[in-house]
Amino acid sequence: MAAAVEHVFEARLVEFGERLALVPDGHGRVGPAVDLVWEFFEGPTFEAWLELTVAGRTEGELAEQISVVTDHLHERIIAAWHELFPDAAVANPDAPLLLFCIFEGLALIRLTGSRFIQSRSEHLIVLIKDFADLLIPDPVGVRP
Repeated sequence: MAAAVEHVFEARLVEFGERLALVPDGHGRVGPAVDLVWEFFEGPTFEAWLELTVAGRTEGELAEQISVVTDHLHERIIAAWHELFPDAAVANPDAPLLLFCIFEGLALIRLTGSRFIQSRSEHLIVLIKDFADLLIPDPVGVRP
């Protein structure tokens, strides 16, 4: 099981890096970043990670490994996000963590098959983008 945790962890990091590499430069990039990061929560690596997390909940050794790897994943994601949005790292350093918590909650509800959530997910992503715009300032020097 430890090998599965490491494999999924590495796959999640690679996937996240690939998503961030697609974010355009310049003004107005928060919305595209949110769209690309949301895709990170729609794929099979999220589902695999969730399955491992739930399985580890009652397995002491696995639970500890999941906890350590999850902390490391969030640290790497926050660092990558701060590289992408350096002004946000100063203004709201925990903004990426908050956005990830929101995404994780929405992704978990989506996995229930809820038609109620499915019918509103596009609008919820728009609201998340609006919220992210408040938390993440545009890079200095690129405002129109």
